[in-house]
Amino acid sequence: MKILNISSSKGIGGREMLMLTLSRGLKENGHEIKILTSPKGWIEKQAKSDNFEVYTLPMKKYIDIYSMFKIGQILKEFQPDIVHIYFISDIWLVVPAVKIFFPTAKIFLLRSMISCDMKDWIRTKLFLGLTKIITMSDFIKNDFISKTNVPAENVETIYIGVDVEKFDNINKKNNVLKKDYNLPEDSILI
Repeated sequence: MKILNISSSKGIGGREMLMLTLSRGLKENGHEIKILTSPKGWIEKQAKSDNFEVYTLPMKKYIDIYSMFKIGQILKEFQPDIVHIYFISDIWLVVPAVKIFFPTAKIFLLRSMISCDMKDWIRTKLFLGLTKIITMSDFIKNDFISKTNVPAENVETIYIGVDVEKFDNINKKNNVLKKDYNLPEDSILI
């Protein structure tokens, strides 16, 4: 499967890290992943160091005909099966670009935060252009549904897992917190 992951973010945070973690896992499972992000940001640097093909575009918020056209060129060149958006502000550029330039692609949006009221007609039209909105919890799902005109069947919760093996290699003998608080060596810290 061909997947284009899109984030206009230049910073580093949970969604940016999640985008790269998911991209790595999908790549390991044989999918072709490409990334579209803002130039000179954290995602670009990390994705290139992970040997992903990275497109950069200074994506402005809301309506930007130039960026929509450039996204359209990327879509026509790559021909993804799925376009995955990580920031709600990117729907303004990505949804119209997909619908105009490569309408066979399925578009997914990740929601990981509570929403403001978004029942205006233009955002409703953009949300209805998405294949599915993915939320990280039922609370966020219910919040999103209550603050938009999106039907409940268009929103799905997929819980984000934690790779606990990352924490198996912690050197328990040199744990500073356990020493500072005089805790037993075999105590568990969260």
